[in-house]
Amino acid sequence: MGEGVGKTMATNFYMAQLYINNVTALKSYMNKLDPNLKYYDIEKIKQKINDSVDKCSLQLKDIKLSTEFKSVYDGHKNVYNVIRNSLKTFDTLEQIITLKPFVDMLMLDEFEDIKLYHMTKAADDYYYNSANIQDMPVDYLSYIYRSIKNINPLNIFIPNCFHGVIAQRLAQEKDKTYGNTTTYNSEAKSRMTRVIKGELKGSHITNNYFDVVFLIPEITYKLSTDPFGKIPEPNEKVFVKNCIKYCRQDGLLIISLPATRVDASYAFYLSKILSDDTIIIKDNSSEIGVSLERITIIGQKHITQKSKPELYEKLKHINYDELPTADSIEPTFAIPTVELTLDFFRGSTLDTDDILEATQSNLINSFLNNQTQPLVVKDQSPLLPFNIGQVGLVLTSGCLDGVVEEVDGIYHVIKGMTTKLTTTQTEISETDNKVKSTETISNQVKINVFTADGEFISLG
Repeated sequence: MGEGVGKTMATNFYMAQLYINNVTALKSYMNKLDPNLKYYDIEKIKQKINDSVDKCSLQLKDIKLSTEFKSVYDGHKNVYNVIRNSLKTFDTLEQIITLKPFVDMLMLDEFEDIKLYHMTKAADDYYYNSANIQDMPVDYLSYIYRSIKNINPLNIFIPNCFHGVIAQRLAQEKDKTYGNTTTYNSEAKSRMTRVIKGELKGSHITNNYFDVVFLIPEITYKLSTDPFGKIPEPNEKVFVKNCIKYCRQDGLLIISLPATRVDASYAFYLSKILSDDTIIIKDNSSEIGVSLERITIIGQKHITQKSKPELYEKLKHINYDELPTADSIEPTFAIPTVELTLDFFRGSTLDTDDILEATQSNLINSFLNNQTQPLVVKDQSPLLPFNIGQVGLVLTSGCLDGVVEEVDGIYHVIKGMTTKLTTTQTEISETDNKVKSTETISNQVKINVFTADGEFISLG
């Protein structure tokens, strides 16, 4: 493999790099544990190790789903099982320290290979193709829709709606469907009520309006760092954060993504924005859904300052094999029936249809007609006479620029401005005859006037 290709792949394989970082951090923490410590909290130490093991295990499973390194996966998985089971019975620091040799067994050379040589396969087979989930079958989406108790029409928003198939298969005839797409998509427009063009950033959409918001985040596969060297939040979390504002209070949020991407941090966030009765189902509707262990999270928007403990634990410890299937869903969620107003739904980019619609409306004619209307000059006389300082400000602001009428039909032309004035003061020291020069820059009000007889006067 060429050096350039290897470097590109090494910088792009996201999960393998995260796993290397977290295993390295776990090893470092275990090596710092000293039996001579006098003051420590054994439960906090156990909790920290357990949290680290949970994070590493989740990332390890994600890697397994996207590569062929099964033997490596099994070896590391066994180590984590030993650590978990041991911590359940250990109650002293000396006992915990005996786990160091097991942590040292977590070799990372193979994962460097995953970064270097399996990036292409992982990206092609796992991340990019996960967009195929946009073709969720009708039955699966019908079961999801069945979770809604309402019989009234719904307003459904699907950000990044692609070709609009999900909207068409999910919604009932009475419902209205909305979406955005970054490219012109006539198929999406034919299947949905309204489709706008452009990224969500820069679009103008009414917040807290939609009854249902269906989110399929693009899975993060590229590793990047901010200017400070920190790894930013993954896209699957940022996407939900950016879209939740469009869902009305107690509206329904539907999130589809691989279960391996719901780590403790993501679970904590979701437990603050979703209702206690949130449903988690496995997406076994297609081969790709099963192979990626995709799940669908369904819950009402219910934002709280603190996480909901039971929901947090349920999201934090998702076992794909034990999740219910979509056909087990019962009507659960009652969405508010109070009608809201969609004031704005405009994309960040105009497409040809938007331009054509504008030209065929009365907007253009109204605009052109307004350009021919005479300007109405309002009396700008102040309530009280200006003092000398205010006169200077008014002149320099341009409010009095132009023709000024005096008495008896005499006119002047005035232009006010502000210029920079530089003054230099030189002093000679009496003791050592050194010359000290001080330069001062100040603003100067300048007024240029053409008098009625054509004379030019510059006042400063």
